[in-house]
Amino acid sequence: MKEINLGKIIPRDGKDGRLIASEEIRNKLESLQGEERLDKSAIKGLEEMVKERVVVRNGGPNANAVQFADLSSQCDGANKTFTTPKYRYALMLISTQFPVLYRPTVDFTLGNGQIILTDAVVAPASDQTFIFLYIK
Repeated sequence: MKEINLGKIIPRDGKDGRLIASEEIRNKLESLQGEERLDKSAIKGLEEMVKERVVVRNGGPNANAVQFADLSSQCDGANKTFTTPKYRYALMLISTQFPVLYRPTVDFTLGNGQIILTDAVVAPASDQTFIFLYIK
């Protein structure tokens, strides 16, 4: 199949020499049927452009993706120390119990793979949701 560089096509109609609008070019290309249709390999640079825009997800989310850990199973109304997954950066601690948004250092501290709630807040009850947002 012949490779076509669309940037080099002179957009003129062969009948009267008038310029062809880009929409007309698109419509004419779309009107091709069966074997007349363009193959993606005929568009120079298309494969490289697609590769640049595709994010490969073989190993899970990318390095800076926001992730969350549901710590609700550790809530019992008395527990104020929660085990977290490994993370690079802690973003937010949220709950369905007051306070909904926990303030770092005021409401909780982080260290050694744990979140420790301070005396400023009560331990989340067993029926509450407790979510830790972080970057792995």
